[in-house]
This record gives sequence, C-alpha cells and structure tokens, in this order.
Amino acid sequence: MPITDKTYRLLLSSGLTAGGLGLAWLFMKMIVPSKEQMLKNLPDEESSPEALAAANRRTEQFLTVLDENMKSKKPVWQVMGTEEVEQRQKRRKELLKRRDALLKQRESKENE
Repeated sequence: MPITDKTYRLLLSSGLTAGGLGLAWLFMKMIVPSKEQMLKNLPDEESSPEALAAANRRTEQFLTVLDENMKSKKPVWQVMGTEEVEQRQKRRKELLKRRDALLKQRESKENE
C-alpha cells in the first residue's frame, strides 16, 4: 500500500515533533543540575541548614504577601508590604476568635 502525500507529511511532522521534544528533554537532563549538585556548589555558609531554613522562610513570607495582595480589593498599584499583611492576618485571627466566642455564647444560651 503506497503512502500518500498527506500521510507522509503527517508522519514526518509528528516524528520531527516527537524527536524535537525528546532531544529537548535529553538536553534538559544533561544541562540542569540536581538539587544536590547545586547545594554542593554553594558556599558553606549558604548551604547550612539555618541558611536554607531562612531562605524557605523568606520564600513563604513572599508567597504569603503575594497571596494577600491577590485577595485584596485594593488596586494593583497599592501593594501591601510585609507589615501590612501581618497586621491584616492578626486582625483576621482576632475576628475569627471573636466570632467563635459569640457562637459559643449563643450555643450556651440556647442550651440553658
């Protein structure tokens, strides 16, 4: 059965696509170092557990600020800083505590 021109182009393009993706994946695996290799290349003071924990805390703090800014109804150009986010979270916790206390009081009054 002869291969038609349309089938040949389809096979050729899918083969080139699969081959290109495979080659890109192979290059990625060869070029990108593993986490252990990256930590080995860092100076000792930056690869210590304390330094890594501090870096993780900074990352978590950044993500928290980013998340709070996304939830905010303020315009984009009015970005909240770390202190504002911490104050907002404290206020939210206080409001939740007050609400829980009120609910407990209502439940106790209804049970009496």
